[in-house]
Amino acid sequence: MTATRRLRPRGSTLVEMGVALPVFLLLVFGVFTLGTVYSQQMAINTAARDGARLAAVGHPDDVILNQVYRITPNLNHDRSRFQVAILRAENGVTVHIEYIVKVGMPVLSILFDNKKLVARAEHYYETDFVQR
Repeated sequence: MTATRRLRPRGSTLVEMGVALPVFLLLVFGVFTLGTVYSQQMAINTAARDGARLAAVGHPDDVILNQVYRITPNLNHDRSRFQVAILRAENGVTVHIEYIVKVGMPVLSILFDNKKLVARAEHYYETDFVQR
C-alpha cells in the first residue's frame, strides 16, 4: 500500500509541463524581444546624436545620412520603416529619426509590433564660420 502512494499518476507531469512550458517560453522570448527593441532604440539615439554633431560642424546632408545608416546596420532602412529628417535652423540643427519595429512572435506582436521608436538630437552651430 505504501508503494502505490509514492507513485504519482503518469499523466500529471505531462500536464504540468504543458501548462508551464508556454508561459516560460513566452517570458524568455519576451525578454529577448524587449532587449532587441531596446538595442534598436539605443542605435537610433546614437545615430541621431552623431548626425546632429556632424551637421553642427558643417557637413552636408548626404554625409550625415551615410553616417546614420552606418551606425544602424542591423535596422531595416526601408523608407516605410526608417525615416531621417535633418532640420537646419539659424542657430543649430536637429536630426529626427523614426523607426517602426516589426516583431514576428504572435503573442509579443500585441505589445511590440508596429511601435514607432523616435530619436531626436539637437546641436548648436559651433562657430560662426559654418556655411548654412
